[in-house]
Amino acid sequence: MEHKIHKLILSVVAVIFIAALLLLPSSNVYALESPVYEGWHLGEKGLNTTKFFKDIKELTTIDVTTTSNKNVVVAVIDSGVDYTHPFLYNSFWLNEDEIPNNNIDDDNNGVVDDVHGANFSNLNSINNNFFDCMDGGNSGKDWHGTHVAGIIHSIAPNVKILPIRAAYPSTDGARFDAQNIVASILYAVDNGADIINLSLAASYKGFAINKHKFEFNNKTIEMSIQDAINYAVLEKNAMVVVAAGNNGSSNAYYPAACENVVSVMASTVNNIMWSA
Repeated sequence: MEHKIHKLILSVVAVIFIAALLLLPSSNVYALESPVYEGWHLGEKGLNTTKFFKDIKELTTIDVTTTSNKNVVVAVIDSGVDYTHPFLYNSFWLNEDEIPNNNIDDDNNGVVDDVHGANFSNLNSINNNFFDCMDGGNSGKDWHGTHVAGIIHSIAPNVKILPIRAAYPSTDGARFDAQNIVASILYAVDNGADIINLSLAASYKGFAINKHKFEFNNKTIEMSIQDAINYAVLEKNAMVVVAAGNNGSSNAYYPAACENVVSVMASTVNNIMWSA
């Protein structure tokens, strides 16, 4: 029980820090945009993280920064992660069943040479290159997935981050298809993720409940995002944490409004619902 509660608090803290993605609907494809935000929780505007940790500790007696979370694996399903960033050195999950750079899927999990993570941005060409597609060069954007991974690592430095790139670059930032999220969730929990972080939100309910059919690892899969979440939580005993959106609305956003998720919103330093 203590381990489960610990993972819950760890998840909530991580996602409170993360700037949620604003997704613009276009059929089953959504554009990712990251807002400019106040950032009081990161120590801006004359404030520091001491107050934030004090607020969190008033909610629980568990210290999320302790070494007791060293065996927790957090899957970051996002735009990818800059694996060359010095701050993230030695923070990544290690697939001990995969031999590096031999061009063989040693563990038969559907991804060749996935020693530290995977790229599901194109289900016709799944590979191990999870480098952040919002890298400024391709899209002129803000390294969103790297930002997410960095914040999680800064708050819980002993967890291992499993980076999964689900987005592909576009002129307005990055895009992904719903089935890419489904495949990413399945890969995450089948490879040991305890927590899945989805810092994304869409107003279209069908994004979460419509089923998608695709081939992966010599299997035909037909699932919705909700189905994949149910599998992760109910069958694999993982936790799925989702950002509630950026606009401060009380309207439902998905997958935050799905069943079996921990949905997290942000507030300002004055405890007012935050919006971009």
